[in-house]
Formats: sequence, C-alpha cells, structure tokens
Amino acid sequence: MRYDLTAIEILNRLGFRDPVGRELLEDLQKALGKPLPKVYREFIEIAAFCPVLETGDVWCGREILSRMEEQKKNGTFGDCLEIGSDYGAGIVTFGLRLEDMDKDDPPVYLHHEADAPRQWRDAYPSVSEFLMDVLLTALTLLMYGTAEEALEELDWEYSDYFMECMEAIDDEDADDESGSEVTEETLIKKGIDPAQVQWHTCTYEGKVFCCWDEEANKFYTGCWDGNEENTLYTISHPAADE
Repeated sequence: MRYDLTAIEILNRLGFRDPVGRELLEDLQKALGKPLPKVYREFIEIAAFCPVLETGDVWCGREILSRMEEQKKNGTFGDCLEIGSDYGAGIVTFGLRLEDMDKDDPPVYLHHEADAPRQWRDAYPSVSEFLMDVLLTALTLLMYGTAEEALEELDWEYSDYFMECMEAIDDEDADDESGSEVTEETLIKKGIDPAQVQWHTCTYEGKVFCCWDEEANKFYTGCWDGNEENTLYTISHPAADE
C-alpha cells in the first residue's frame, strides 16, 4: 500500500499522463514574462483540461491566461498570479505571489471579494498542499460528483463503503445501519494501516486522505470529521483483475 502520494502521481495512476498543458504553460509563461514554479508547472502540464477537476478550486484551462490578460488590460494586475477560485462563502480567489515564481513549491494566498484590492491572505504553506486538497476534495465527492462521472468514462469504478454495507444487510434489517460507520477498524479491514495514512486538511470540512493498493490497482480515499459521517471510497479499475 502506498501512502506518500502526490497530486501528480494520483493523476498519473488514474491515466492522466500526457503533457496536454504544455502549450498553455508556454503561453502563460510568455505572457507572465518569467517561469512558473516547478511543482505548479508540472501539475498543469498533465492536469490541464482534466475532467476530474472541472469543478475544482484550481483553474486547469485557459482561465489563468485570460484572467491575467484581462487584469493587464484593466491595469489591475497586482502582486499575485491568480490560479483558482471558490464560490462558497463569497468569492475567493487563490494566487501565487509574483515574487515567489523562482521557488519550486511556493505558498498559496487568497483574496476574498470583501478584501481591499491588493490584500492577499495566507492560504496554504505550499502549492503542492493546495493541489492535493483540491484533488482529494474532488475524489471524495465533497461538493460535486464530477470526479466519479469523469472516471467512470475511463472505466474506473467507485464503491461507497456505506452503500456496500447497506446492500449487504437483509431486507428485514434495512433500517439497521450499525456497522456501516467508517472507523480505523474499517481501514484495517481494507488492508490500510491507519498509522501510515497521510491526512490532509480539507478546506470544506474535516481531513482527507488517499492511498493506493499497488497490487490491485485500487485507490482508497475519504473525508473524515471524526464521527459517523466519515466516508470511504474505493476507486478501482476492472483491467487490474484481468
């Protein structure tokens, strides 16, 4: 079981390996006038236009370039390159400081619509943590079912542990949900060592994780808030059984 996954490695294992974002990166760096941070550049190179992240907080299309060009035209291009947004409690924009472009894995900042025009707050200590949060939020279906729909198109199968338990219960016990809660014991039954799981703080709620069973080519991922609302999904590919 692999626990030390990066966002790029997860996408690679899911089948997203081609450098489809290379042209976008070249255009963006040309317009910016400087290279982008290594971790962010390597991610966008394969994640550009990725359907799994279509509703995620990181922009993976030409929104980055068009937003920057619009800001330059209006004379509002400030201290940060905007790389994503969230429309939860007001509009929040995520960005990388221009002065950090020479760092491999710089911090990510955010600007709330109620803030002063050039006021950016600390958001993530590194862009790699931001990208992992966005990807795992998508894979754990926290806000949208986009990832499940996109991966099913590539023949991946999602299995919800709660639904597995419900389907195993006899009809007369249909209202008995005992045993369906996701706990550390649940992880152990799946062959996951809770002590090795790498948890990532989730923007929306609780903490998220992802690990990969190398032999079975299965991902286990979920979001925990420490109670019976914990989730666990298995993402598997039938080709692994052939």
